[in-house]
Amino acid sequence: MKPFKKLIEELGNRVDVLTSKQSSIYFEKLVGQFPFTKTNTIDWKRVLIKEKCQQVQQVIQWLQTMKIYDEHVILFSKDYRIPAVRVNLKEALTVVTKLQDCHLFIYCPTIEYVIEWVKDKCFTVGLAAR
Repeated sequence: MKPFKKLIEELGNRVDVLTSKQSSIYFEKLVGQFPFTKTNTIDWKRVLIKEKCQQVQQVIQWLQTMKIYDEHVILFSKDYRIPAVRVNLKEALTVVTKLQDCHLFIYCPTIEYVIEWVKDKCFTVGLAAR
């Protein structure tokens, strides 16, 4: 089973799978707010407000320090052609860390922050420039 499908299965009924059109709209918004590399990862050198985190709790603490409490996020696979899902942030973070070989984006369109999870290594979280 592919890692992203495994993630959806792990989240069960706590997830809202988006249509391809909805997924595309959110992904275009993400790409419009954050710089991407040619390999479809965020170019963190060009993001001014960011933090690398090794653990879920560090991500949550950083967001709280930035006064960000929005719990609803859009979860994308690096392969953006796979439909995205809408989910609670804490649930997404907990499940993501269980996956191996999965590159994900956790995006909050209302607050304009993103968390990139790179294959069981670490999280990088950042705010869009305003």
